Amino acid sequence: MTTPGTDATSLWLTAQRDRLVEDLAITLDLDIGLRDVRIHTHHDSLVQDLARSLDLVAGLAAIHQPTAHAPDPVVEEPATTEEDHSLPFEQLSHRDQLTLRRHPVILEGVAEVALLEGIGLATEIAILVADRAAIGIIWRRSTAIHRLLTRIKHRGLANRAVRLQARSLAHHVSALDDGAGHPTEPREHDQTDKPVRLLLFQSTMRIAAYLAHDLKGHEFRSHRQLSRFRRPLMVIAHQTDDFADIGAARDHLVRLNRIASRLATTLTAKLEADAGVLLVRGPVPGLCTAFLTGALDDFTAANLQDVDLAGVDLAGVRWSLRGTRWPPTVDVERLMADSEETPAGSGIYVVRPGTATAEMSWA
Repeated sequence: MTTPGTDATSLWLTAQRDRLVEDLAITLDLDIGLRDVRIHTHHDSLVQDLARSLDLVAGLAAIHQPTAHAPDPVVEEPATTEEDHSLPFEQLSHRDQLTLRRHPVILEGVAEVALLEGIGLATEIAILVADRAAIGIIWRRSTAIHRLLTRIKHRGLANRAVRLQARSLAHHVSALDDGAGHPTEPREHDQTDKPVRLLLFQSTMRIAAYLAHDLKGHEFRSHRQLSRFRRPLMVIAHQTDDFADIGAARDHLVRLNRIASRLATTLTAKLEADAGVLLVRGPVPGLCTAFLTGALDDFTAANLQDVDLAGVDLAGVRWSLRGTRWPPTVDVERLMADSEETPAGSGIYVVRPGTATAEMSWA
């Protein structure tokens, strides 16, 4: 017969075991581990069998005859390593930039990383609210996720629900703003910001849930790791009425934040490595950030006169009348007609979708 205390202990131990298994599943590959164990087992058996019939020491002595005065060989470090071949985004050639910016592998990789980073930021803000962190900290993280969501929106990586929540979040963040882009500093024990904190919490929960849904919609592999969190996030967002409810949800949010952040870091490294493979070189650090900020599309000061643009998809490219130098085969007047000046009168244009250089050639 078990006591209520014993039942509670058993439930707690079971929950801790499940968390451990989930965390290990993120970083460990059971099939590869078992394969490695089997390989080592077969190797040990093979060595033992050979040792019964071969004299390994005598055989090596017969093959290797060292000279008495031979100088010690100079051991040089390998000249090529993955780190040595890495090429930061800022050092990419314009041709490489054009190759990467519309490649399906890069587009999908950036989308997945961006959505995961959004989930990480949203849950981080929710945890800060649960911990009753200072308004200034919450304000800075809220403006950070608003910038990220704006970039995700401009890239078409999120659904309409996320865009609406981004507007709602911006409204709540503005309530913490002094009007000059700085967080307000409430007086000691001032409770006037409490409703705003609750609204921020609910908005960030909805944002995290919708971003997780977008991961599933894109059929990204990472959505399987996060799928069990999406429904609880929506429940938390709709049933949170006071700080007691927020505190009860904190552990759930910490686990989701840790998993999303870890996946984002892993997939960012993979994206940079994939870019290196496409360019036949090492990884390209900073690629994801360059894509989201628009730097990958910025050719406003680029000299493209010697770049072969035949058939290149220019949709989304930012260029300028004064700074961008096109190959002689490109009809700049026609390119202007296929672009939108942003802002008007600036001389900076963004190429509309469906525009390829083959359609604008003089020939």
